[in-house]
Amino acid sequence: MDCQVNKIVDRKIKGYIRGQVAKYKRYAISVKGKDSIDSLNDKTRFHYENCERFINTFDDDLTYYQKSLYLDFTNESLEDVDKTVFGCYVDGVCVGYKWF
Repeated sequence: MDCQVNKIVDRKIKGYIRGQVAKYKRYAISVKGKDSIDSLNDKTRFHYENCERFINTFDDDLTYYQKSLYLDFTNESLEDVDKTVFGCYVDGVCVGYKWF
């Protein structure tokens, strides 16, 4: 994070985000190779919105900019799961996704 946030708040938020990402990763691995892209998108949205709600509980401790950094971190973490589980790589660069 580029800005100063109370370390306890930072740990709580990042810990919560990591927990939601881990749940999403378990789900993504379980549906790999199955016809459930819609459910995967729903789960991504579900876990992102959970993180967004949790971050918003710290309204008094965070600025708008800090919240947006945590939401970016959430989004990047969920995208990393997709790249790890479903990514197609050419020369070490993710060029797309293979869902099945």
